[in-house]
Amino acid sequence: MTNKERLSNIYEQWVEYCDGMTKYATVDDWTRFVNGVYVAWRRKMSNVDLRCIHTDGMVAIRDYIEQTYSFARFMTLAPEFKELQRLDPNKFE
Repeated sequence: MTNKERLSNIYEQWVEYCDGMTKYATVDDWTRFVNGVYVAWRRKMSNVDLRCIHTDGMVAIRDYIEQTYSFARFMTLAPEFKELQRLDPNKFE
């Protein structure tokens, strides 16, 4: 998938989220949308990370995921975040 396709995908998700009425979206709408993109990224990343399987149990897994796939890491590592920034750069200043 190219960057243009990915941006289009995020844009299409945003339009769908707003029922086509993006110019009427609120800050809360945008925040919830970004959080949904983050949660999907975190789930995708942790599902393929073999280190998420710990013999110490669910607390160790949760702590590992929270550290490894935090929102701060999403902002620095995820191509989805870069696409969100391109979609509306003013929201991330």
